[in-house]
Amino acid sequence: MRDLQSRIRGLLGALLVLAGTGALSEGANMLSSDPALTNLVPVEAYAGVGAWPSGGYWVAAGYCSEIDALGPAKGKRSEKEWAEEDAKSRVLKRAAIDKVPDYDEGAYDLEAKLSGFRTAATYKLGNNDGVFLIGLVKKGDVAVEVQFNPKKARSTAFALFDSGQFSAAASRLGGLTRRGIQDPETMAYARAASWQVNIQAGVKGAPLIEALKGLGQFYLERNNYEPSIHAFYALYQETEKPDRQLLETLIQLCYKTSRRETGDKIRQELDKRYPKLDQVPIKDASIEPEFRPILMGQPSLLKTGGARIVEYAGALYFIAVGVTEVRGASTEEKLRQLRVGRVQAQKEAVTFVKETKVVAEEKRLEQTTHVTEQGKTTVRVVATLDETTRTEVAGIIQALPEIGSWRAQDGSLFFFAMGKHLDQKP
Repeated sequence: MRDLQSRIRGLLGALLVLAGTGALSEGANMLSSDPALTNLVPVEAYAGVGAWPSGGYWVAAGYCSEIDALGPAKGKRSEKEWAEEDAKSRVLKRAAIDKVPDYDEGAYDLEAKLSGFRTAATYKLGNNDGVFLIGLVKKGDVAVEVQFNPKKARSTAFALFDSGQFSAAASRLGGLTRRGIQDPETMAYARAASWQVNIQAGVKGAPLIEALKGLGQFYLERNNYEPSIHAFYALYQETEKPDRQLLETLIQLCYKTSRRETGDKIRQELDKRYPKLDQVPIKDASIEPEFRPILMGQPSLLKTGGARIVEYAGALYFIAVGVTEVRGASTEEKLRQLRVGRVQAQKEAVTFVKETKVVAEEKRLEQTTHVTEQGKTTVRVVATLDETTRTEVAGIIQALPEIGSWRAQDGSLFFFAMGKHLDQKP
C-alpha cells in the first residue's frame, strides 16, 4: 500500500512539471525522476530555481545552460553536474539565511559543508538548452558558519553606489552605520547615497539644494569631475544668485573637463557679480585661466612671490612664484626675466619643501610666525602637511608647468609663476 502511495506521489510530482504552471506546461521534457523523492518536493520547486524547507529536508531547484557548462579550460562538463552545483549552492544560501536572516554573499563570509545530496528530478523546458535539476538533502547534513565581514560589506556597498544602484547602496550603508561602522569614508558614501535617493525621489527646495551641493563636493574630493560638474551645474541652475565659491568651482571644473567655452562664460558672470576679484596691484598679467582666480586670491604671492599650497574650490594646488627686477624693455632683458623668473620659482618650490614641517597624522594647517631681529619684524607662513602631500609636492618640482607671469604695478618687478593641481587632498 505504501509503495503504491509513493508511486502515485512520484507520478503527481512528474505531472506538476508538465501541468503545474502555465510556463512549464508547454514543451516540458522530463529527463529523470525518482518517485521515492519527488513526494518530498514542494510544488513551487517545479516553478523555477530556488530553495525551500520541506519537513526535515532542504529542497532546491538549480539550473545550468550549455554555455555555463564550459569550464575555464574549455572542457565541457554536463549541464546536470553544473545544475546540481547550482542547487547545492542555493541550499547553502537558504540554510545561511535560516541562521542569519539578513545574510547575503556581499556582506558575509560563509563556511559550509553539505553531504548526502540526492537528485529527485531533472528536466528541460521549451526551447531552452539548459537543464533544471531538483534535489534534496537532510537538514542535519548541512552545516553553515556565517561571519559578518565589514570590509566586504563596504566594498559591496561602494560598488553598488558606483554602478548607480543608490537605493541598494543606501540600504547597505545604513546597515553598516547601525553596526557602528562609521569611518569617514563609509559615512561620506552613506550621505551621498542618501542624497542620490532624495534626488531620484524628486525632492525640491532646501533638500534638493543640500543634495546637489553635497554630491558636487563628494565627487570633487574624489577627483571624479564629471558627476561633480553635473551636480554643481544643477545647483547653479537652482540658485537665483550663485555665490562666488560656486561660480569659481564651476569654472575650475569646466577647465578640467574640456568645457573651456562654458567656463569662460561663467567667468564673465563671476567678474560681473564680484568685480573686486580683479582689483589687484599688478599689470601685464598673462595667467592660465584655471589658475587665474587662485592667484588673484593670494595677494602675498602676487606682491612678493614665494611658494605655498592653496586650497581652492575643494581642491589643492601647489604654486611657486619667482621674482626678478626689471632692467629695461629690450628683447634680451625680457628673455633674461623669463629665465631668472623660472629659476627663482623653482628655488621657492625647493625651499618650501625643505622648510615644511611634517607632523604624522595631522591635516594641513598654516601657522604664522612673527620673528623680530635687530628691531625688524618679519612674518613667515609655514604650511604643515601630511607625508603624502609633502612627497607629492617634492615629486613634481622638477616638472612644474608654467602658469603665468605679471609685473608689479610700478613695473619694477617681474613675477614668474609655476603650479600644478595636487591629486591628494590632505
